[in-house]
Amino acid sequence: MELDHTLILDRIDWLAEKGGPIIMIIAALSVLTITMFIAKLLHYWRLGMFNLASADTAVVAWERQDLSKAQAALTAMKGCMPETLMAAMGVGGRHTLGNAGREAGAVRTAQNFLARARSGFRIFELIITAAPLLGLLGTVLGMIEAFKRIEESGNRVDPGLLAGGIWEALLTTAAGMVVALLSLAAFNVLEAVMERTRQKLEDRSNRVLNVPIGAVVAE
Repeated sequence: MELDHTLILDRIDWLAEKGGPIIMIIAALSVLTITMFIAKLLHYWRLGMFNLASADTAVVAWERQDLSKAQAALTAMKGCMPETLMAAMGVGGRHTLGNAGREAGAVRTAQNFLARARSGFRIFELIITAAPLLGLLGTVLGMIEAFKRIEESGNRVDPGLLAGGIWEALLTTAAGMVVALLSLAAFNVLEAVMERTRQKLEDRSNRVLNVPIGAVVAE
């Protein structure tokens, strides 16, 4: 284990030496991307976005006009789906709202949850944009340094020195593109989960709203 730590530290020192401070900033962005992705997945889990099917029992009971069973099932759950369906049924089961009122409540509840799910997406978008630009900046600075060394060497130009300077300069561009792709992949996964949640919320809410208020009775 100690050998692994030493190897990791050696790699970090090597990257810092070859890529300069730009490569360390890009590395920090990669850590931020992974941390944000894990944090958002945990956030989605707390919002109940990975357990959407649990409310299907309540929807079926509502469609069978069994108010008590439907609300009992939803009361035992937490998350975006049960709260949205409770709003679609009428808060607390008091049917003083018409269909338009129930629909407005369901839409408002669902939108609030989706807005919370989308929070933090700007960070991914920023990393997707900034990482390649930082990589390009590092490459430009590296090329300037490489040509400066060649100028200082005078007539004794070493092709190896030129090649070494170029590949070191291109290292930051490659790193920036990798981090941007990583952030883009994480962003798309989160977007897919949110879109799936939106579709499920819409479908289940419509099923609840399609049952007339007067048809559902408490048993």
